Amino acid sequence: MSAQIIDGRAIAQQVRAEVAQRARKLARRGVTPGLALVLVGENPSSISYIRSKGNAAEEAGIFSETFHLNESISRDQLVSHILDVDEAPRFHAVLLQLPL
Repeated sequence: MSAQIIDGRAIAQQVRAEVAQRARKLARRGVTPGLALVLVGENPSSISYIRSKGNAAEEAGIFSETFHLNESISRDQLVSHILDVDEAPRFHAVLLQLPL
C-alpha cells in the first residue's frame, strides 16, 4: 500500500464552505445557528484558539458568543453555567475549551 498525501488546507476549506452553505440554508428558514464558546482562565493558547473558532464561525454565518470565566470558578458554578448556556435557544452547540 502506497502512502497518499492529502492537502489538509484544501479539505479544511471545503469543510468550511459546506458549513457556510448549511448555515445559509438554515438562515433562509429563519434559524441562525449559534455556538457558545466557554473558556476558563487565561491560557494564551486557549484564548487564541477560542478567538479563531469564533472568527471561523462568524465567517460561516454562525452566531458565536464567548464566555470567558475566571479560573477561580468552582466546578459546580461551571457546570451550572454550561447548563444555562445549553438551554439558551440562541445556541445550538457549546464548545468548552480545555484545559480547565
